[in-house]
Amino acid sequence: MSDQHFISKIQDTRVDCWSALVEFDVKDYLELAEKAYVNRGGIRHQREALKTTTAKRIRTRLVEDLRRGAVIPPLVIGIVANNDDWQTIEGISEADQVKLLLKKYYEDLSIIDGMQRTTALKEALALDEGVAEHVIRVEAWIAKGT
Repeated sequence: MSDQHFISKIQDTRVDCWSALVEFDVKDYLELAEKAYVNRGGIRHQREALKTTTAKRIRTRLVEDLRRGAVIPPLVIGIVANNDDWQTIEGISEADQVKLLLKKYYEDLSIIDGMQRTTALKEALALDEGVAEHVIRVEAWIAKGT
């Protein structure tokens, strides 16, 4: 994890949570999201990777695009932080600080939007180890409660 990676952080005062946009290497994102991915994103009623012929064709194209360095829309993940961690969020200014906070909540992290793209990333990495170092954007929603 490199502290060279970008961070943008905005507080949502309506629902009292934070949105942080952070750059990840593909391998670091997949390690972070693995448990949530296996649990269908960690959200009730979240669909797993689509298996229709059309979905497979689209994903095959995305996998090839990823292998060639395509940029994809940000994946969206979420955590519910305890009160102590919540108090530190305003002071976070570096991507690595966000990543450390997310890792702390690995067991309870959710993939809010991005199951299909995560599947494509996993498939691209399985075909081409060079994908591990590609940079992707991840939007992390950090809340005090669901």
